[in-house]
Amino acid sequence: MSFSGYFPRAFATGASIGAGGTRSADIRGLRSAFGDLDYLQSPPNASPTYTPPVSSAIKRFQGNFGLKQDGVIAPDGPTEQALNFALEANRAGGTSAFEI
Repeated sequence: MSFSGYFPRAFATGASIGAGGTRSADIRGLRSAFGDLDYLQSPPNASPTYTPPVSSAIKRFQGNFGLKQDGVIAPDGPTEQALNFALEANRAGGTSAFEI
């Protein structure tokens, strides 16, 4: 399933997350997005690196959306698209708007 084109991009990665070379800014954005969706609650001083809790949250999110559970978020890839869909649905009416 492609979620592309159906929603504004609230989250975008500059490089792949979880595939080496993950940028700190992308992890901070992901932690914020996952916090909004209750996938990962991070303290303000949380590490901006790809940690086991970040990996687990990505895989859980991917599983909930029927995506390959590889812990990777590629720019404009299926996980990033689903994340933007979920963020928009959450903002429009809470997490129940996109529960599968």
